[in-house]
Amino acid sequence: MKRLAPLLLLFAACGEDHAKVPAPPPPGTALVLSAHVVSNLSDAAIVGVMVSFFEGEIEQAKIAHDRAQDPRVGAFADEVRIDDAAALDRMQNLARNLDLDPTKTSALRQHIDIENENALLRLTAASGDDFDTLYVDLLAKQGIEVIKIIDDQLMPAAKDPALRAELEMARALIAHHVMQAKDLLR
Repeated sequence: MKRLAPLLLLFAACGEDHAKVPAPPPPGTALVLSAHVVSNLSDAAIVGVMVSFFEGEIEQAKIAHDRAQDPRVGAFADEVRIDDAAALDRMQNLARNLDLDPTKTSALRQHIDIENENALLRLTAASGDDFDTLYVDLLAKQGIEVIKIIDDQLMPAAKDPALRAELEMARALIAHHVMQAKDLLR
């Protein structure tokens, strides 16, 4: 029995609380996940995060295409929509090739979904020149956040080399869009 005591203590310390995924943070707050949760992100969950991000940006770009006042903002929205649709297709094809479920949910995906919903609500309520500034500003801020998520959470957790390569391409595309957005804000 004395030999089992340390094992029993270990099992007690690793109870069900460690298996629960934490609730997503309130909208508009930075998401910081513990190393335990990050290391447990599956490749399917990582694909799910990126699918949600690209789907959200595509929806925002469609609204911007229809409502932008400045033709440069409309053209930028079209470029984002086309680029993100291609990136989304690549991510979904990768999921099929690796037999991953791109609908896999995680706290991180829930956070991205909430941010996308909030952005759509804000864009829907805005008008005129305020709309243009809001769209470009939201795109830049969301892009910066997702680049950080890719660097700090998704890349370290990604197991498949093809997924890692796709994340690197997605990161480069998002960084390009952030730079374009910052140029438009000047």
